[in-house]
Amino acid sequence: MDGPYKRRMRLDARVRAGVLLLSGLLSCASPGAGPTASPVTARSTPAPAAPAPAPAAASAEAAKLVPIAWARLRAKDASGALELFARAWEGGARDEQLVFGAACAAASTGSVSKTFEWLDREFDAGLERVSWTQQASCFAAVLADPRFASWAARMRDASEARAVRLHVGEGLAPSAAAAEGIDPVALQTLVAESERARSSALVVVHDGKLVGRWYFGGGPHRIEAMSASKSIVALAVAAALDDGRIPSLDTPVSTWFPEWKQGRKQKITLRMLLNHTSGLQADRTTEEIYASPDFVQLALAAELEDEPGKRFFYNNKAVNLLPEIVARATGRPFDTYVRERLLARLGIEDVRFMTDGAGHVHGMAGFQVQPLDLAKIGQMFLDGGTWKGKPVLARSWIEELSRPGQSLDPGCGLLWWIHYGTDETVLEPASVKAASKHGLPAAIAAKLQPLEGKSMPTREFRRKLRALLAGAERTTLSKALADAGVDQKRTIRDPFAFAAEGSFGQYLLVLPKARLVAVRMIDAGQAKGGSSTDFDDFATLVRALVRN
Repeated sequence: MDGPYKRRMRLDARVRAGVLLLSGLLSCASPGAGPTASPVTARSTPAPAAPAPAPAAASAEAAKLVPIAWARLRAKDASGALELFARAWEGGARDEQLVFGAACAAASTGSVSKTFEWLDREFDAGLERVSWTQQASCFAAVLADPRFASWAARMRDASEARAVRLHVGEGLAPSAAAAEGIDPVALQTLVAESERARSSALVVVHDGKLVGRWYFGGGPHRIEAMSASKSIVALAVAAALDDGRIPSLDTPVSTWFPEWKQGRKQKITLRMLLNHTSGLQADRTTEEIYASPDFVQLALAAELEDEPGKRFFYNNKAVNLLPEIVARATGRPFDTYVRERLLARLGIEDVRFMTDGAGHVHGMAGFQVQPLDLAKIGQMFLDGGTWKGKPVLARSWIEELSRPGQSLDPGCGLLWWIHYGTDETVLEPASVKAASKHGLPAAIAAKLQPLEGKSMPTREFRRKLRALLAGAERTTLSKALADAGVDQKRTIRDPFAFAAEGSFGQYLLVLPKARLVAVRMIDAGQAKGGSSTDFDDFATLVRALVRN
């Protein structure tokens, strides 16, 4: 009822911090000064540095120390956390979050020199993430130190060199905006608004050519795609279908999870997981999921709240079953299959997949990717499943993912989203009255009065609905409308873009008629929540780049 757009599904920062081991970043993040734009188009890139020497494999004991260290840091025990991070490093653990946590812990003890020692370890290990130090308040003293400017410049150069070494964005030949028919004023506006919205990166591609890439306050690095990860999962499912590893979209989920062969869950199909109509119980927020050590078992054990296929509900819990289905269908770990079957064909190397405590890859989020490489995925989508003329996926699967996946919400494809030139919603008073006869409390109905009978752009409608009703109240409204057999009246025309979207305003936007691909990503520490950083106008601004 509340629509498919992931900006509505904002993750609780405290929960997200615990899962991604970025609690220092997310709990300490402060708005700070606005980032400085660093536009990069065809500028020269430093010569590739030699790869950092491979560290010894981390021992199991070292790996276990990292989450304990983060827990200490969250508990304000910086000294204890620093000791554990150091022991993990000595045990062979090498990870951006480890180095960042240790540096933040060192800074929190008041030792700027020791902080720089850890930042240098980050550099020496090839873990270039200068943007983190500019986002977290624990580094305030470091930012003020005269050594920081030279360190940051060295780190930015290293991140550029690393991007070259890992072929980031390779295949997207640079081209001038004027040569591509890009409106210069519209482009200037897009870049300015991207900076205002605290973006970490912006990429614009026209007809397979790189019009520009902009980094705001840092260099190239992987960024968590948040719920845009779901669209990558959908591509993996399409690949397994393309390979004949999965019979069809309407295959029962019980094919891979025999425990569902009994009862109503046997009706749930793969398509229903992809179009959010499985009927599995789920909350609008993700606290329950991130608190679970096993996302797959949590989803399998969920009760059926609705008859499968009958109600649309944006369901993070259900989507987490998809990577395990792909793994069981293909006989390969999900991340291995995606790397070898999809990403290798695009020349994409620098990615990471987050996993739960049981080792299952997250389906709902957790894909970390360089913005330029995300644009390459969009270009493959734009070109009907091909990259540089070579097939990656059958065009029929690209088309299947990007058409409305069910009749309940035309903005939702199969984990891809559809943008319309005209998209307006109105909640008719008669619908509220009908819902009131099917369990909608009078108190909620009263709150809806400012919206009743007023047609407005759907995104504006949803923003206002979120302001009027809490999450549980919106769920109650959705069920009451469904039980009454009515809903909001939505008018749509002129689909102009398909998109992968995630919390805080992660976007991969594909505009077929305009032959445009645009990416906007934001590091979690930059995000403030709300429309100021969610960048709701991104699609509109991108559409203005090319006059059709």
